[in-house]
Amino acid sequence: MNNICFIVYDFTKKGGAERASAKLANELVDNFAISFISVFNEYSENAYELNKNIHFFKVLNTKGRIFKNVFFITKGIRKIIKKQNIDIVISIDVATAFISVVSTRFFRIKLIVCDRSSCYNKMMYSKLALKVYAWFGIHMSDIYQVMTEEGKRGCLEKYHIKSKKIVVIPNWIDEKAITNKVYCHNNKKIISVGRATQEKNYEELINIAEKIKPHCEGWEWHIWGRFDNDYGQEILKKIKDEGMDDFIVYKGVTDSIFDVYKNYSLFVMTSQYEGMPNVMLEAKGSKLPLVAYDCKTGPSELIMDGKNGFLVPLNNVELMSEKIWSLINNRELAESFSSNWDYGIERYIKSNVMKKWNEILEVK
Repeated sequence: MNNICFIVYDFTKKGGAERASAKLANELVDNFAISFISVFNEYSENAYELNKNIHFFKVLNTKGRIFKNVFFITKGIRKIIKKQNIDIVISIDVATAFISVVSTRFFRIKLIVCDRSSCYNKMMYSKLALKVYAWFGIHMSDIYQVMTEEGKRGCLEKYHIKSKKIVVIPNWIDEKAITNKVYCHNNKKIISVGRATQEKNYEELINIAEKIKPHCEGWEWHIWGRFDNDYGQEILKKIKDEGMDDFIVYKGVTDSIFDVYKNYSLFVMTSQYEGMPNVMLEAKGSKLPLVAYDCKTGPSELIMDGKNGFLVPLNNVELMSEKIWSLINNRELAESFSSNWDYGIERYIKSNVMKKWNEILEVK
């Protein structure tokens, strides 16, 4: 039995990378000995539950930065790797790629780096440290995992490495996310989900909401996600200052997002960049019509334009407003989109995704 170790930047924070790593670790624990390292731990409680058979380790009980703590972090991770006799390290996101490369040097360990975003994310890669981490991750890992075919093409164009090194494995759709609910246009609520980061483009969401609000009597637009950072607080203040808080309603964080989608009639995403949007996949499973900017990467692999949703050219506020309004104003169109929810869903079924993981983990 191979010993696998996950390395996550901060497992006390809720987010797509943290949730996906927990799901994967919990799925693998029946066939592997799993260790799980959270480098930083800003809060006291883990964001997601791990199987009791997973060995969990903390390196630092605080928030921080890799470069400022590189010696202590490396020493701590190498000690765990040696103690747990690790064969495979799975580095979750480029934020931990550099430290994973350094910590596995001179060990006979297979290193898999998972890019949870995309090389197209200019906002993230504007930071020098993340550029360095990504370069080390893609050049020094044994396998570089991305979540979309478009993401793979971007890596090949940017880094000029061998195609076989980059493996496309999407997230799987949680079984709880595929519901038997009957679509209800009368819910009269729009949902957007995602923690407050600049690539989520919430400023433009407010602009779009301002355009459609006069025509949407009885409707509301709800936002779910963590907004406790400076950017999130600025967005919430902007919503209030512009008198939009009677239409755009911030709902906070929930541990049961699958139960939330059933209360909505439409899913909207205004992101400038994505990796592979889990929330859109979940909304798809709840049979919601989807409207999203055609950003890199992810939406175009989940939405068949005009069949189960709309793809809108990036930053086209006018057209985005028109598409959302067309679904609010046309129940038959919205119901038609809902009925086509399962477009391309097979590639996101857990058994199909795990088959790909088992291949790179060399499970016979």
